[in-house]
Amino acid sequence: MLFELVITPEAQDEIDRLFEHDEDSAAELLLLIERLQEDQPELEDLCVPGNRFRYDPSFEVKKFEAALQRGKNIYTVRYNLQDGSLAPYRLLIGYHSQNGTYYALQVAPRKGAYEVGSEGFRELFRRYEQCGIPTYK
Repeated sequence: MLFELVITPEAQDEIDRLFEHDEDSAAELLLLIERLQEDQPELEDLCVPGNRFRYDPSFEVKKFEAALQRGKNIYTVRYNLQDGSLAPYRLLIGYHSQNGTYYALQVAPRKGAYEVGSEGFRELFRRYEQCGIPTYK
């Protein structure tokens, strides 16, 4: 199976807006996405939680537990900037395991990325469903 990482239009808009006020975070995130899109071995294991400190840019994947408890196959990606500091944003990705497709669903500030019940949380689920990713029981 070939794996792929698709940027949803909404996530692309968020990256574009991020360039307007935090160019370093936006550029590093875009670089990470582009490198992942070309890296089949890494995409094959992208949903395995862990720290990829040797990857450039380095990043960490975690299960988004609140989403998983609701049957949504969503993961958070924390990534580092060139100076080694942690970016103040998270990339939230959905994984459609039946066809090996990851979807970049949302770019959210670290402070609000995990707020269950927020408008951002509801929007994340809407995007998830729009991509046709199954809800798991």
